[in-house]
Parts: sequence; structure tokens; C-alpha cells
Amino acid sequence: MVRTTDPGCYIAACEALAAFDIRAELSRIGIPTLVVAGADDQVTPAADARVLVAGIADARLALVPGASHLTPVEQPMAVTDLLMRHFSSSWQTPDHPTGMTAVPAPPSKPVLSPVPPGAEVVGFAHNVPEPLLDARADAYDQGIKVRREVLGDAHVDRAQSLADEFTGDFQDFITRYAWGEVWTRPGIDRRIRSVVTLTALAARGHLDELAFHTRAALRNGLTPTEIKEVLLHTGVYCGVPTANSAFAVAQRIIREETSPEG
Repeated sequence: MVRTTDPGCYIAACEALAAFDIRAELSRIGIPTLVVAGADDQVTPAADARVLVAGIADARLALVPGASHLTPVEQPMAVTDLLMRHFSSSWQTPDHPTGMTAVPAPPSKPVLSPVPPGAEVVGFAHNVPEPLLDARADAYDQGIKVRREVLGDAHVDRAQSLADEFTGDFQDFITRYAWGEVWTRPGIDRRIRSVVTLTALAARGHLDELAFHTRAALRNGLTPTEIKEVLLHTGVYCGVPTANSAFAVAQRIIREETSPEG
């Protein structure tokens, strides 16, 4: 693309973009807005997309796995499905409550869900179940794919690099069972699964797991505001000390993930 572009025009476009900053004007946008970003974009990372979501009254975020800076080109089917859902969903109707919500990213092949089509667009796909992945024989392959999409390559690579003869079977077990057979089930989308997971981990005091699942919840489309509400609700039913510890962990992760340098 760059090779076929006039150098002068390309430079002028770069200069125009460098000076284009309308963050202070985002609140003027009064219609439901879908913010789409590549999960692997290093140029304009997810933190930049979340700035847009935070500034627009009724915005949702879709982080698209397997895409970096040219998401519509890299994952055209996923982006098309996101747009179709955005323009045809009931949340567009006037009586829909406004507020910042988000949309998790669809995977590369099927359109959106834990990789299968349909489920990953959680923000406005509340009632759309994730298609069931076929074949238990593929449980490990599907599990490792979903695990990487939800937790991130760095986390999974680190866990696998630390696996040895003693822990290797456990890594295989959770990949097949938790990620390949449960996280891929139909019925609820990844956003809801993240809500349940955060609640359970906070309630049981598993703070290390809560940290990386807070990061996963952001990848799945939960906003910091929604995570806050989950933990507040957890405090009511599981106890204030439980929520206090969970808030400390979640606050740290959210700051890391949403800071411009993050």
C-alpha cells in the first residue's frame, strides 16, 4: 500500500494525523458508537481505543484478536460482522439505556465468539450464544486458541515455558477442560464468563488469578466501570474485605492497561 502511494501525499497525511486531536470534543458525539481495534496493534494500542470509549457517552469497544494496525484488512469478516451487529442491534433503539459499554473482539476466522462465529461481540450480542465448537478431539487446539485470545500470548507462553514433567499434565488439563470444553460452550458469551470468573476468583481470594483475569476481562470487552460494578456487587454478597482486596488488584491492572504508556 505504501509503495503505491505518492510520497508527498503520504507525508502530508501523516502530518495531518499527527496534529489531529479531538479528544476534548468526544463528548459531542451523541449516537451509539462502535470502536474497533486490533488486539495486537502496537501503534495505536487498546489503551488508545479505551480513551475513545471513555469519552463518548454511548460507545462500545471491540478488540479483534489476530489483528494489529489494519484490522479491516487483516480480519475483514470479523469487522463486517461487528458492523452488521452494530447497525442492526436493539441497543440502537431510543429506549435503550445509554452509557459506556464494550464489545469483545472477534477472532480471526469465524466471525466472533470464542473463535467460533457469533459470540465475541458481547457488548451488543448479549442474547447471541456462542456456537459450539465441534469435536472433543479438537479440545486442546480450540482451548489453546481461546486461552491465547482471552489471556494473551505472553501469559500463555510464560505458563507453558514454566511447565515441566511435574506441571505439564496440569497445563494440558486446564487447556483442554477449562478452555477447550467450558469457555467454548454456547449459551453465554465471553463477557459474561469474565463477570462470573472475576466474581468467583474474588470470592475465593485467588488474587493472582484475579489479576490476569482482570486483564482478560478488558480484552473480552468489559469496561473498567463494569469491572468496578462487578466487584461492588461481590462485596455485598461475599464481604467487604473480599472486595477490598479485589479492588486493589483490579485497580493496578486497569491502570497498567489503560495508561497511555501501557
